Amino acid sequence: MATNLPARPSIELVRVGAIVTKKAEQQIESCEYCHPDDAEIPFDWILAEVTGKRGPYEFIVSDPARCPNCEHPVTEKTLATKCRFANHSFDAYLMLLIFCNNEIEALKRTLTSRNPFLRKFSMDV
Repeated sequence: MATNLPARPSIELVRVGAIVTKKAEQQIESCEYCHPDDAEIPFDWILAEVTGKRGPYEFIVSDPARCPNCEHPVTEKTLATKCRFANHSFDAYLMLLIFCNNEIEALKRTLTSRNPFLRKFSMDV
């Protein structure tokens, strides 16, 4: 492959360090080795998203990522399944769940305090 690179001068090679690789790795849920029917996105597309580089780039990962599901090495061209919540931090997602749970509890208290029928049966939703 290295001999073909000079023939493609419009493509820029981008070396990806460990921090960027780890950030991209955190956005994958599984890979073509553990979930071959679900993996559709080449890992280098996720690298492009993380680095903000779109266009004629080829990424070279210094240390391969690992699939969080099966621990198989993930290279630039490995197909992956992207996490549904990849663009959101887990902490923000957790805070949203806690907030929703608190709102549901407050609504249950309000409904049972205003409606004697519900108070009598103290519903558990």
